[in-house]
Amino acid sequence: MMNNIRTKSGAGFTLIELMIVIAIIGILAAIAVPNFNRARAQAKKKSCVANMKTIEGAVELYQMENGTQGNLTPQQLQTNGYLKSEPKCPSDTATSYSITIGAGTGAMTDVECKAGGTYAHGKLSLQETTDKTKGL
Repeated sequence: MMNNIRTKSGAGFTLIELMIVIAIIGILAAIAVPNFNRARAQAKKKSCVANMKTIEGAVELYQMENGTQGNLTPQQLQTNGYLKSEPKCPSDTATSYSITIGAGTGAMTDVECKAGGTYAHGKLSLQETTDKTKGL
């Protein structure tokens, strides 16, 4: 009869080695998660600014073809065929953009993001002047 006695071999990891590996993974995750969240927020902001620029272009086209109108909304631009669909801010898809059309010659059209009930991404005119060197 053969003896089935197990002998301790060198295979496997000790508890200390496993704890060190888990601690290193935890440190790497603590560094990576905030960077990931920051990159995600910047991507949403860039997408929102791109939406505002699209709306601004549609307003300018509308004004060239129809003259200046006091109140315009993204829904009206979509209905009249100047936008394929109504752009929504990626931070808050339930909220629309606000369009301000200036009066007089040389007046600017400005688009504002109202995400989350506050002006999360602000006005397009402010984005274009303050963030050019940062790549928005």
